[in-house]
Amino acid sequence: SQPNQNASVSVGLSQEWQRLKTVCRMPATWVIAFAGFAFWAPMSVFAELWGPSFLARSECITLLKASEQMKWLWLGVAMGGPILGWLSHRLQSCRIPMIFGFLACLLATSWLIYGVHHDLVWVDVVLFVFGFSCAGQCLTFGLVRQLHASTALGTAIGLNNMAVILGGVILQPLAGWILDFYHSDVCHASVYHFSLAAYQHAFIMIPMVSVLGFLVTLFYIKENNN
Repeated sequence: SQPNQNASVSVGLSQEWQRLKTVCRMPATWVIAFAGFAFWAPMSVFAELWGPSFLARSECITLLKASEQMKWLWLGVAMGGPILGWLSHRLQSCRIPMIFGFLACLLATSWLIYGVHHDLVWVDVVLFVFGFSCAGQCLTFGLVRQLHASTALGTAIGLNNMAVILGGVILQPLAGWILDFYHSDVCHASVYHFSLAAYQHAFIMIPMVSVLGFLVTLFYIKENNN
């Protein structure tokens, strides 16, 4: 039975390789994947790593308080997923909510990073909008479902999910490198204390990636609702 098992594994791998090649050969696969990347990359940089320390610096609050503020961002993500999914169903379009999601993310992150504000109520509201808009990454999976046949759908979804996660893989280290480049000379317990300007230099990639996602969605993403 061992040879039969080996043959079955070999056939399965060959079939999966063929599915992967079919998925990757479609240009629309990569356009949708980039949109997913662009939606979640701001979250990976801000919410998953540098956000609390940035808020502590920009709002002159403790790191504990800044970490508590971040709950509004994650609440936005939690509510944004189902609401944007419902809206997409009502509009019969994933693309339209995605376009407005990128615009909302651009405005929210630009205000957070470059605005002058210490009213934490408004910070909470903008954090919520930020998270809500980034939940638009869920809609890219709807586009994947429209694009690919059921025989390759699992492979396509896996590839799209990889693109979403790549935001952290690529941009988190890049933000850290920029912060190190612009760090102040103040060092306590072997830890550098970054200035607000250093954070603003490192976070320029956040609105930039939203602009790119908006342009890609507006001009290159097509839908097939049949």
